[in-house]
Amino acid sequence: MDIQLFFICFLTFVIHLIGTLAYSIRIAGVRTGRIAVSFALFSVMMLVSRTSNSFLGPFLAKRVEKNLMAESTGNLVTDFRWLLMAAALATLLGAFLIPLQA
Repeated sequence: MDIQLFFICFLTFVIHLIGTLAYSIRIAGVRTGRIAVSFALFSVMMLVSRTSNSFLGPFLAKRVEKNLMAESTGNLVTDFRWLLMAAALATLLGAFLIPLQA
């Protein structure tokens, strides 16, 4: 795994982790009665997630184009497997971080 693929996997991890944790922010806001604070925190986290997504698109497109030019589809399949692994791990971590009902 090179540094570019690591960066793409990191951005994918951040995007999916924040998307999963968005549910816990809303739940906590309803439970504590601080809905305005939870919406503000949710907005900040979604801003980070969407900023990561705006960086992810060009990086991923460049990587795919390089692999297609080199005609090495084996590397491309491996790259997407790493991306799927990063997304799955982030979603699982986010699910475990959602607080249980007290």
